[in-house]
Amino acid sequence: SAVPYDAKLVRRMAEQDLADVAALSQKVHGVRGERWLAAALGTGELGFVARRGGELVGYAFATVVGAEGRLHGNTVHPDHRGQGIGKELTRARLTACAALGASRIVTEIATHNVASLEVARSLGFQSVGQMWVESAAAVRVERPLLRR
Repeated sequence: SAVPYDAKLVRRMAEQDLADVAALSQKVHGVRGERWLAAALGTGELGFVARRGGELVGYAFATVVGAEGRLHGNTVHPDHRGQGIGKELTRARLTACAALGASRIVTEIATHNVASLEVARSLGFQSVGQMWVESAAAVRVERPLLRR
């Protein structure tokens, strides 16, 4: 179901946001990802940004296919964490997914990301399983699957 969110803080991502989103991605994740971000936005991903005083402080994405939704990419600037921005981005995505007919939502959150796990649980997500992400990284990352 739709979840109220702070529309003064969070709005849909637009093409003019991509440079700021790429810069925040570089700061937080170590990769700008301009081509991926533009492709995601251009192919119908639901992108959201959070801005305070014009400054980009967070972004996130969602995907909806039929009755299924997926939340991903919830990123908050390190200097602005612990202020409810990630929760507002999640609420906005849940509202958009509900408006598009999604009745089930899944997200994957790394077990070490306690803040995001708490946000998800506070919004009704429950653990339904675990997955392992294989990559070139030296360490395997465990991610519990949560569903709402």
